[in-house]
Amino acid sequence: MIPIGLVLVIGVVVGCIGFSKVYFERSCDGSVFLKLVFNLLFFVVSLLCLVVSLKLFWDMTQFVSENNVSPTGGAFWTSMDLLRQALLFILCFISGLRVIKLLKNKK
Repeated sequence: MIPIGLVLVIGVVVGCIGFSKVYFERSCDGSVFLKLVFNLLFFVVSLLCLVVSLKLFWDMTQFVSENNVSPTGGAFWTSMDLLRQALLFILCFISGLRVIKLLKNKK
């Protein structure tokens, strides 16, 4: 498993490179590139949130099944966790589609 700190450092480096590239390409149609960079960063952050949330949910289910206990809050909060997973997946899917659409329009 990749450490979360490493993922965050890589995200910051990619973001800094992207923003510096936006600064240098601002003179030649930088608005399209700026939209692409922001949508790409939004996709990466939403994907990272989804992965972290899935990992936490997996750890909770492993703990519950190994120790024969029920999750805190019972069925209501378990269903809220599943709803969060679904909403994060939808957010990640839509932001991924926006990135693909911008990449096709750029060419």
